[in-house]
Amino acid sequence: MKRRGALLAGLALAACGSTPEPRVFTLVPMPGAAPVAGPSTVAVRSVGLAKYLDRPQIVRSANDVELHVTDLERWAEPLGDMIGRVLVDNLSQRLRNARVFQESGPVSVTPAAVVELEVSRFDLDSSGTVRLQGQAAVRRANGRVSGPVPLDAAARPAGTGAADLARAMSEALGTASDRIATLVARG
Repeated sequence: MKRRGALLAGLALAACGSTPEPRVFTLVPMPGAAPVAGPSTVAVRSVGLAKYLDRPQIVRSANDVELHVTDLERWAEPLGDMIGRVLVDNLSQRLRNARVFQESGPVSVTPAAVVELEVSRFDLDSSGTVRLQGQAAVRRANGRVSGPVPLDAAARPAGTGAADLARAMSEALGTASDRIATLVARG
């Protein structure tokens, strides 16, 4: 019995040592269009995210109806939170003299405008291009609403790796951020 227990413990240890560690990726802010004048304070509301994307693993499309997910390629934080964080950075670059922050964060300022973003797709399409599709709206402190406007941003990954995919997704989010900044600046 002792021999069997030692054998099982040894197999368990061997299995633990051979499991590869997952690689973790993040989206990054991207430079965009020339800064435009906007309101003094802009809050970004929590991003609405299609449920198929709401997971720690990176989702890749195999074709129009099949998705691939692997436990070895993960996001560094929940994708909706990461999109919101990067959108704040992108809008901060694109809106001159505006203080941009996440509405759900610790900053408690009444914003002049609130950005709302709903992402219905953010993955590779069947041609190998990253597509960010959804809609955005801006709510003003005076109650006026701009939008919703459809978003459809695309970027081509430089290669097939997860880092290439994350970079292309960052580029697509940068393009969408340009459109959202214009919507905010329209006042």
